[in-house]
Formats: sequence, structure tokens, C-alpha cells
Amino acid sequence: EANALFAGNPLSLWDGCDLELAPKSFHLSFNQHQVAFSEGDPLFVILYSDAPDIWGARKWHMAGPDNAAVSRRGNRQFYSADSFEGKPVRLQAEARMDTPAGEIAWDIRVENRSAGTVVGVIGPCLRNVQDRPSGFLAVPNRPGHRIDDPWNTLVKNVQHLTYPVPASMQYMAYSGDGGGVAVHVFDQDMVYKQLAFGGENRQMTFIQYPFVPPGGAWHSPEVLWQVYATDWHAAADRYRAWFQKWARRPQPSPSIKARS
Repeated sequence: EANALFAGNPLSLWDGCDLELAPKSFHLSFNQHQVAFSEGDPLFVILYSDAPDIWGARKWHMAGPDNAAVSRRGNRQFYSADSFEGKPVRLQAEARMDTPAGEIAWDIRVENRSAGTVVGVIGPCLRNVQDRPSGFLAVPNRPGHRIDDPWNTLVKNVQHLTYPVPASMQYMAYSGDGGGVAVHVFDQDMVYKQLAFGGENRQMTFIQYPFVPPGGAWHSPEVLWQVYATDWHAAADRYRAWFQKWARRPQPSPSIKARS
């Protein structure tokens, strides 16, 4: 079975990751073992409102792509969908693979040519994450929350965790013996979003809420899929490295310093 392809197999950073992308499927592998896949489920879904302005967009529904096209050039793969359930909303995504590092960086752009509002974008959706021995999901619920055996524990419903409260960071990681996989959003503006994980499809993804008005466009912050051969600290270290590149530590005032 599919789970056996990943379960129990040690990962090697030297072999790296690979992504096979198709219009209605994807396969993510590492060290030639399957990490996650999707067959028939869309890579991206939008949240759409018929309201013509963002202030009136109080009700919305999920809409999948009507058709999608993919292509590949070297270590880059391209995804494009020109409409979602008949609405002229264009979504383009570029996936850049850093094979030795085990990383796939996603650049996502949306053009709203419809008369309604694109409230949100779900994806890229990492689905059917394969079991690891002693596997657990680490989510940033306040200081952190460990969920053991998550794909059985959370099978009934997809869980949603809102950032920046109660989620304290913009990443989550599934780890077990021999490695794991993480999803990050590198958003320096730190705007409202949701982590979505679990359910029958064993998903790990983010829901972003750009509220793109008619005629508007949106460029997503970078979304990163990371596969690693160690433990969840690899994901934490990767997120910390990104954060420390731009975030400044608050400096105490001179009066506070004088008292210390």
C-alpha cells in the first residue's frame, strides 16, 4: 500500500526531493520514497464571494479549478488555472525545487477578472501525508502542541488553527523516526491566515485571506514544502533562519537599561 512506501524507510538528504506535478495530481518523494500525493483533488482551491466589494464579502464558498495546465523547465514547475467554477479567476504558481536541501518553494499569483471577490486561497494542498513510525504533528498552538498519530486522531475533521492567535508561528511539521515534512509560509507582514491539517485526506496546508476585489491581483508570500531526514527541529531551524533574517529584536529604552 501507499503508506508502506514511506513508513520505516530512512531518508537521505543527499538524494533529495522530487515533485511530479500534473493538472489533477501530484507526487512528492524524498530519497525515492513517497512522502505525500494527491489523485483527483485540486492543488489549489479558492474561497469565492459574489459580493462585488470586499466589505460585502461576508459569505463565500469553496471553488475548484475548471481546468489546470502544468509544465516543467529544469528544477521549476508551473501550474496555471484560468477559471474556478466558471469564474474568471486566474491562479498561477511556480514550484522551485532545491533537491539537495529537500525544499520546494512556491510562488503564487492571483488575478481576479470576475465581478465577485476572491476571499481566500487554500493551497498548495499537501495531501495524503504518509505515515512515519512514531509519527506526530507539531503545530504552533501558542507555545506548541504535539499531536501523536495525527492521521488517525484527526481523521474525522480537518482542524483549523488561526494565526497570529492562537497560532504563534507560520509553520507546522509532521515528524517520526527517520524524518518528516513541514509546510511554511514566509510572510513578513504576518497577516491573518489559518493552518489546516488532518481529515480523511491527511492534509497539511495554509488558508490565506487576501480579499482580492474585482480587477485586483495578489502575490502570495512564499510557501515552502520542506522534507528532512532528521526530526522536527529541522523545520524549526528553517523557520528561525527565515525569521531572523528580517525581524528585529525589540530594544529596551535607555531608562530600562539604566535600571538593569
